[in-house]
Amino acid sequence: MNRRTLTAGLVAAVLVFVVLAAIVFSPGVLQPQTTTPDTGNGDGTDNGDGGNGEDNGDGGTTPQDVPVETPAWDVGDSWTYNVSSSSDDSHELSDRDFAIRGQFTRTVTAIEEDAYNVSLTGAFEILGFDPIEESLFEERSILIVSNAYVDEATVAGYSLYRTADLAKLQDVRTIHLSGAIETDYGTYNVSYTKTTETTFDPAFDVWDFPLDENERWNATTNATLRVWVDWAIEGPNLDHADGHNFTLVIPVHLVLMSGELEDVETPAGTFPSVPVRLGLPEIEVAALDGRLELLTGLGSDSGSEPGAFAAAWFSGDVGNVVKAVASAGDYRLDIVLVDYTDA
Repeated sequence: MNRRTLTAGLVAAVLVFVVLAAIVFSPGVLQPQTTTPDTGNGDGTDNGDGGNGEDNGDGGTTPQDVPVETPAWDVGDSWTYNVSSSSDDSHELSDRDFAIRGQFTRTVTAIEEDAYNVSLTGAFEILGFDPIEESLFEERSILIVSNAYVDEATVAGYSLYRTADLAKLQDVRTIHLSGAIETDYGTYNVSYTKTTETTFDPAFDVWDFPLDENERWNATTNATLRVWVDWAIEGPNLDHADGHNFTLVIPVHLVLMSGELEDVETPAGTFPSVPVRLGLPEIEVAALDGRLELLTGLGSDSGSEPGAFAAAWFSGDVGNVVKAVASAGDYRLDIVLVDYTDA
């Protein structure tokens, strides 16, 4: 196998690491897609019909009044969430599944010019890469990947929300992934860093407060993305690094639908919450002008948008989302509140 083919094969392997960035760390993890969602309660959560009404002291089960008004956040307010993934069919992790486990925290760090500045910090582990054995790029050139793993996966950044309605003004995210790919040629260390600064014009009013039951609404914006990507591979007979930056504008149009108020159990307590059925952001692909592959920074010969959905439960008691689920392709992602501070 020549150097060029080996480099191309390893670049293909690096795409495994980028999956995490595409699923979890995109700007606005809990933002939706233009779909007409199912308002049924098919996710297994308790809808409050059979509850005992007892207060557990962690948030209680006594339903608050709806509609939910715009929360008033204070400096020091914070929300910590656990993140986990599973097979979309069984919702259980098998030995050969790709899996994510981790935690992130959102904290209100400042209130400036009628906007909340909310930081984001998180760390994750990625499990379950399958061994790969296939012919890559040349009929008789074979790269055997016996093991691939990520030893560091972090996200950091901040968001600006308009105080009047929590409409999103800006997102800044830095994703860093590092790990190794063990092959028949030796071990190659891999790193990937992407910083994305997204501004929304007009402000992205996803929640449309006051948030009431059984309503449908639209959220429309133009998202301007400024992206900086750096990645590197280092190993036997290979030391390659690359990077670039670009800017693009993506029109986003969402259709959202709320359900009926229900009690949602979390490790942080049980909270009356309004479910909002949504999905991953749907964009006008034509607006990317052939640059869809730039979003990963690695290039792609072909690709398709997998079916995706999401739902988030917003609680006025907590002033934020207490639970969210998302699905992309064959995998399901679960996000649940484990702690919060009301400063």
